[in-house]
Formats: sequence, C-alpha cells, structure tokens
Amino acid sequence: MAPAILASFLAQLEQKPEFKIIHTLFLDPDADPSAVAEKIVELTIPYFSRPNSASMWEDDEPHLFHTACSVIEVAQRTPPERQDKLCDFVMALKQHSLNDTKTGKPLMDGGAKVWTDLPAFGYTFADCTQFMSGYDKKTSEEAQQDENLEAFLAKLTGDPRDRTVDLSDRGQLAMSRAFYLETAQIPPGRAVHTIRLGCWWFIRAAAALWANVQDPKNDNWSLELWNFYKEGLLTRKAEIRNHEVRKMIEQAIEEMEKAERGNSQ
Repeated sequence: MAPAILASFLAQLEQKPEFKIIHTLFLDPDADPSAVAEKIVELTIPYFSRPNSASMWEDDEPHLFHTACSVIEVAQRTPPERQDKLCDFVMALKQHSLNDTKTGKPLMDGGAKVWTDLPAFGYTFADCTQFMSGYDKKTSEEAQQDENLEAFLAKLTGDPRDRTVDLSDRGQLAMSRAFYLETAQIPPGRAVHTIRLGCWWFIRAAAALWANVQDPKNDNWSLELWNFYKEGLLTRKAEIRNHEVRKMIEQAIEEMEKAERGNSQ
C-alpha cells in the first residue's frame, strides 16, 4: 500500500468508533479490557440488526473489519511491555458469542462466529503482514511498529487461555527472515531488527509452537523446522554483538528448551 494511501486510511480509521474505543487501552492505564470489549459488542448488535444489511465487502462501514484494523493499529503503537491489556481485550471479546436477534441463531460472518471466532481478524492480520515487507526501506519508527505488531501476534498465539488463536503460520515469515538468510544478505542496518522479530515468537509463543510441532495434523510445523530455527538462534548468537539482541536470543532458546521439557514431563 502506497504511503499516501495508507496515511489516508489511518486518518479515516482514527475517526471510527471502533478505533476510539480500542485506543483507550493505549491511552488510559486504568482502562478495563473487559469493559472495552463490552463497548465493541454494543456496536456489533445494532450493526447486524440493520434492515437489508449489505455484505461486508459492499458495506461502507464494515464494523468487523474496522475492529480488526483498530486492534492492529493500536498494537503497532503499543510497545511489547505494554500489550497485556490489548491481549486481554481480544480474549474478552472472544468470550462474546452473539445471536441474531430475529432468529436466535449465532451471528456469522464468512463462516465464522461473532465474536468467538474473531471474524475479519485472519485476513486483516494477513494483509498487515504483507505490509511489513520491504523492511530494508523502513524508517526506525516504522521498524518499531513492525516489531510491536510481531510481538503482539506472538503474544496472542502464545496465550494459554485460548489456543485457538494461532497466528504462527504468519510468524514463520519473520522466523525465516531472521534465521534463514545469511547475516550478510540482510540489508545493512536491519540485521538486528530482523532477528528481534523472529525472537519474539519463541519468547512469547514457544509452548504453542512446540504443540504445533507435536501435532501430527499440523502440516506447517515439524521437528525438522523447529530444530532449524533453534540452530538459527544459536548461529545468530555467535554472530551478533548487540548485547540486547543477544539477551533476546538467549531468552528465545531458553523458552524453546522449556517447551521441550514441558512436553516430556
């Protein structure tokens, strides 16, 4: 997405009620994630109760899409150490299984239950992952936003309260960039940033990733891939001199080993 188009979209998004509600999790340290989720639900029921509601793709005000985009934008603005409330909000929102006021049947969107299955979140997260490409041309501020979002996606995936939120397939892009390329192939000035993105997945979601490895029905993960990433971490540890990143690498390895031990106990 061209910078001018993205800036215009964000300016419009900031005026949406969904964004204003979710943004309080960033602005107000006392904001209650469950209360914020309730406010979103208060918008959801009238949205689906409109006469002759258009499909989301024809809707001028797609509530579900705006909610997902707002979560992503707030995540990009929120440093990893402050993301607990935003994660709590998503988990609280998933607790709301809404029914059609006319039929009594669950509200659905694209085959997903509202809000239990987080409709619109999957493809919206996928689109944002695409925007995170071109990391060799980003400003330091844009790179930090990418790291904030990557850390948040990893945090959601690793949250033990709900293992159905699994974004690890998207995380593989960050992991591959961090551990597949030779350091010399990573654009100058981006090696540290790229490795940090990959580390967050093991720091925050190692147990969930290990569970995927152990799941014979999961074709996207294997012990071979897990070991490849682990070897990549060890290689990066030997290459990188940045003290903070070395600590992240050590923490990522420690979390992987904890996940392995936990599975064998």
